[in-house]
Amino acid sequence: MKKRNIAVMYMISLFQGMVFYASISTLYRTARGLTLSQYAFIDSVSLLLTLLLEVPWGVVADKIGYRKTLLLANGFYALSKLVFLNAYGFLGFLMERVFFSLAMSGISGVDMSVLYLSCDEGESQKVFGRYSAFGNRGMLLSAGIFAICALTHQQAALFTLIAYSISLALTFLVTEVKEETKEETDRIPFKLLLKNTVTDIELIVFLASCALISVSTWVIVVFLNQNQYLANGRNERFIGFTFIISGLINFIGVFSDNFTRKTGDKLAGIILLGCLGVTAMLLSFSKNVYLSLFLIASTDALYNLFIPLQHRLESDYIKAKDRATVLSIYMMCIDLFSVVPNTLMGISGENSLPATFRWCALMSFAAMAGYIYFINRKQEK
Repeated sequence: MKKRNIAVMYMISLFQGMVFYASISTLYRTARGLTLSQYAFIDSVSLLLTLLLEVPWGVVADKIGYRKTLLLANGFYALSKLVFLNAYGFLGFLMERVFFSLAMSGISGVDMSVLYLSCDEGESQKVFGRYSAFGNRGMLLSAGIFAICALTHQQAALFTLIAYSISLALTFLVTEVKEETKEETDRIPFKLLLKNTVTDIELIVFLASCALISVSTWVIVVFLNQNQYLANGRNERFIGFTFIISGLINFIGVFSDNFTRKTGDKLAGIILLGCLGVTAMLLSFSKNVYLSLFLIASTDALYNLFIPLQHRLESDYIKAKDRATVLSIYMMCIDLFSVVPNTLMGISGENSLPATFRWCALMSFAAMAGYIYFINRKQEK
């Protein structure tokens, strides 16, 4: 049953990767009345809302079970795509992000907990990598359909809604893996879990580093890549094809476990985060569309190599049984650390693309320094 769980989670990831409008997500919003600064503001509101909901969702998940929580969260996910299909202007897209935040905060930590508890010992990073790869497969398939069929914005949003509705239906096939806590005394009080996290300096530095690298990657791969291509004279169909190329490169994420085993956690983080900083800096000087494409795709691939490592380090660090609650606390911290840089990048992106890319490079290098500190302190314990 646990092996079936992994297979079902892979399929859910596949369909949730099918965001047919991904390659023109910024253009879609601006065509329906949003400015870049409004988009960044809405995304910051979404981050704050996710921050507020992370822990309550985690507590709920540990009480009612991971399966029921996934059903609720994936329901909100499908609802957010329905709202997105019909959204116009600031209020419409704000509502879409509210439901999106409900979904993200609900899934956060729960999907990783289901996978972690469903796989054999020592296999978690490999499973996390494959889970991410299935999402990339979905993205690749949807990008290919968008580019080849030249979908309209409305069609892309509609197909995305259908894919997320299928992922919701698949969630009913997930079986519960959370261990029952028979005695209330078996639970570690939430306040103690929170205190243990925020007073763990090296852990906080690691989570802050994860936030910085997440923001910088999002800015490059999602927020500004479309503007970079348009600035170099390309059209929306070309942008769709770039997502196909990016999706192919993203499959490198399945090799995250092998890469880390050969290099070790410390060197792997240095290489991946350092290279992310270099690609961002080079983007700030790029005037060639094909060089920009290579650098943006490389950024996406490097981040996909890092994410399974991040999830494995987070999961291995947890000693409490209420894994979803702890992972929600981790994500809450990451969201909190993301709010300010995310907002600043939105403002900067509206004024200067090169300057924004340079800020992304600095955030990547800062994340690398924080990662090194975390690994060194972890090894000393």
